[in-house]
Amino acid sequence: MGFLPFVTIGAGIAIGLLFARPKLSLVIDQILNLSIASIMLMIGLNLGINDSIIRNFVSIGFQCLIISLSALFFSILLTVIVERSAVRLDKQAFPDTSNEFLDEVKQSLAPDKMSWIIPICIGIGLVIGLMFRDSLSSAVIDTIFNWSLIVLLVCVGYSQGANREIFTYLRRLGLRFLLLPLAITAGSIIGGFVAGLILGLPMNISVISASGMSFYSLTGAYMTQTYGLEIGTYGFVVNVFRELIAILFVPLLAKISSGSPIAAGGAASMDVVLAPITRFVGLRLSLVCLASGLVLTFIIPLLLPVLTIILG
Repeated sequence: MGFLPFVTIGAGIAIGLLFARPKLSLVIDQILNLSIASIMLMIGLNLGINDSIIRNFVSIGFQCLIISLSALFFSILLTVIVERSAVRLDKQAFPDTSNEFLDEVKQSLAPDKMSWIIPICIGIGLVIGLMFRDSLSSAVIDTIFNWSLIVLLVCVGYSQGANREIFTYLRRLGLRFLLLPLAITAGSIIGGFVAGLILGLPMNISVISASGMSFYSLTGAYMTQTYGLEIGTYGFVVNVFRELIAILFVPLLAKISSGSPIAAGGAASMDVVLAPITRFVGLRLSLVCLASGLVLTFIIPLLLPVLTIILG
């Protein structure tokens, strides 16, 4: 894939910085959703016509679970270390002073249409692929997939450039706060490396999929385009598992430390996992959740290509 992600995301960031408008942002969001739906439909089609993946999906799923758990473990471990040494998240540091971010928390409780559009699109594609595998052209599917990914990356870049709130959040929290998302990122990379050693997988599979940190749509699409469908499946499934585990085990994680659920949620801490986290650790950390998720959402689209260059 080369430098295409940097070019497309960079173009999107430039558009967001120069031309961000509320109406344009709404249009970009719709285009983003359509590109994700198109990508997931193409992934489903490719799955349906790929006998190898269908036969080995159970073993792939088990490996994805191990990668996800390893990334979670090390993300939480490094986050706890950062909490105790540099970034306090206790009530003294973040008292319950206001309900300023209550609207964002309530919004995260609203049904996310993409959470059901994604599996439906994959399911439809899978069924069509199985039924018409002899008449479908993999070249056409790949072309549609590649152009949809380019659109997705431009839209992600636009969202980054247009989202000025992150800088306000960082000013309020202080630059030392960046140690938290950096610990989550480092833990995910280490977890992917350890899982690769345990499972005997190539590091580009385990490390890059673990580094998606719940951003499953982008990670799965990127790895599919870069390495092919079978490896791309890891990027998608590993991060779906991470998000589900983060949501299901928030009560347990909150007992470890205040930052542990945020570490588990990764990029999803800014949206899907925000409400469960604030329910168990308190509204006082809603700003931390939002900022951490936003920073990781900035990091991931650039981190994946860098890791690809390093790991091959």
